[in-house]
Amino acid sequence: MELDVWLTTDDSIIVNHDATLNDVTIQTSSYEQVKNLQLSNGEYVPRLQDFLKLVQDGGKVKLLIEFKAHSTLARSYECVQKVMDAVNSAGILDRCEFHSQNNNICAQITKIEPRA
Repeated sequence: MELDVWLTTDDSIIVNHDATLNDVTIQTSSYEQVKNLQLSNGEYVPRLQDFLKLVQDGGKVKLLIEFKAHSTLARSYECVQKVMDAVNSAGILDRCEFHSQNNNICAQITKIEPRA
C-alpha cells in the first residue's frame, strides 16, 4: 500500500497525495483543522497511525511511505523523524519501505534509520 505523508502544524502525520485537501493546505494547518475534511469517496482524511494499525493487525500488507517535500527542508526532516518514530514504535519497520523524490529527504531517511 503506497501512501504520501504530510505533517500538520501540531505534528500529526496526515495521509494524502496532495499538499491540499478541499482548499486546505495540510502542512500549514493543525490536525483540528483537517480532521473533518472528506476525501472524494466520503471518508475523512486518515492519519498514518490508522495505516500502521492495519499492518500491526496482521495480513500481508506492506507500506510504501512517500515523503513529500514540505515548505522547508527542516520541516521535511521533522516529518521523516516523526514517521520513523511512529513506524519503530509500531514495530513494523520490516514491513515498510520509504521513498521521496527529494534526494536530501532520502539521505535523511537513511541517516535516521539505517535499516530503512
